[in-house]
Formats: sequence, C-alpha cells, structure tokens
Amino acid sequence: EDEDEDEDEDEDEEEERDIIQPITDSREITFKLADMNEHLVCKLCNGYFREAHTIMECLHTFCKVCLYNYLLTRDDRVGTQRKSDCPTCQISLINAEPMKNHVRFDRTKQNLVDLLVPRVKEASSSSTKRPLETAEEEEKRIERSETAKKHRSHMERKNNPRLYLTLELRAISSTDAGGGAKTDSTGKGANGAGCLDALNKPWIRTSPKLTVKHLKKYVVMKLGLAKKIEDVELTCQGEVLGMDHTLEFIKKTRWHEDSNLVLHYRLR
Repeated sequence: EDEDEDEDEDEDEEEERDIIQPITDSREITFKLADMNEHLVCKLCNGYFREAHTIMECLHTFCKVCLYNYLLTRDDRVGTQRKSDCPTCQISLINAEPMKNHVRFDRTKQNLVDLLVPRVKEASSSSTKRPLETAEEEEKRIERSETAKKHRSHMERKNNPRLYLTLELRAISSTDAGGGAKTDSTGKGANGAGCLDALNKPWIRTSPKLTVKHLKKYVVMKLGLAKKIEDVELTCQGEVLGMDHTLEFIKKTRWHEDSNLVLHYRLR
C-alpha cells in the first residue's frame, strides 16, 4: 500500500511539472496565449472572436456573423427553415428571433481578445479601410460628401414641410386701416392712426411652432418701439390673433390660400 501511495504521489508531481504556471510579479502576468484559446476562440470558425456574442441561456460565445449565419441555415433534423439551438450544447432557443431575444454582445470577452490579440482588431479595421488616397482625391471625396449631405438636407425639408414655415409680416397701411391716405414710398405708416413702419426684411422662415407672442416681440425689437408687446396687434385675414396661437394653427384655421402665410401688424 505504501508503494502505491508513493507511485500516486510521483504521478501527481509529474503532472504538476507538466503544467506551466503563470509567471506573476507585482505589475503583470505572463502566460501562454494557447492556454487562453479555449475562452477566446469561436467554435464555428475556429478563429478569435470578432464582435463576440453570448447566448444567455448557456453562456456559450461565438462571433456575431458566425452565430447569425448558423441560426439562418436550414435545420434538416426537424425540417424547419432555421436552426434554433446553441451550436455547442444544442440548448433550445424557441423564439422567432433568437438573435434579438437570446443573444447579447459580450463586451468583456471582446475586450480580452482586443487586448491579448491586437492583430485581430487591426486586421478587422484594415479590411474596411479604403485604399490610400491622394490629397486631390480626398478633397474631391469630401466635396462630394458635403454636396450629398446638403442635398439630403434639402430633400428632407422639402419632403417634410412641417420642419419650417415661410411667412411675410406686413405693416397695415392707413388705407387698410380704413383711412383715405396712403403710405409713402419708404413704407412709413406714420400718416395713419395705429400704423407702424414696414420691416426692412418682412420675409421670415421659422418653425411652425412659433407663437404670435414671439412675432410681437420680433416686431417691437426690429422697429425699436418703446411699446409693450400687448400694444401691438397681429391679424390674419382681418382677424386679430391670440397670443398663444402658433403659426401652424393659424395656417390651418385662418389661411385658406396656397401661397405663403401673410400676417399684418399694427398698434392697438
């Protein structure tokens, strides 16, 4: 019996000698990368993880593309259109969208791969890079990109008119107010009671959510009036507008023409 025990101890010592222990000091740990491959290699492509994704039910990890392609292939075992199990342990993932409901991006394992095998990350990023460009080619590409961006922005505004609204702010002349005199060539309205000067730039392009209160503040500021906004009236089609009316509301309920919205202003 003593001899058997001695033999067992000798075998244990030989096994311990075969296992290379990590070399550690106060700052770093040195080990063989091959010892970590079991935890860093995808079982479907036998390569290091690229966008590591883990199945939550069994915690087995694969490359995102590998797992996605696996789940999209036909399962001849049960005659279904797609496979719905783990490639390693065959645990069932009974769901219409297993990639969405059972699989999550494993940032920890992917960070380990990027840290321990940086060449994999470099190869992944370099495969998506364009060939080297000359300065002239790069300038042309940037110009084309900016032109395309402006065109997309223009089309978005054109296809979605609610993003902005164009209107004209006109001063009510003495004739519009019911008097017989007309404004002079400069657009001044001082010859009629309650009339104000015309704005130098009456056209405004702004948000449809802008209110009458904001427009009154704008008129008072641009004309330099020593008045409160309550002393200014805005009208549409002859109807005085409330403070909280938005341009979108006014255009829908007061303006029945196809042209741009026109509002008039005057003193009370």
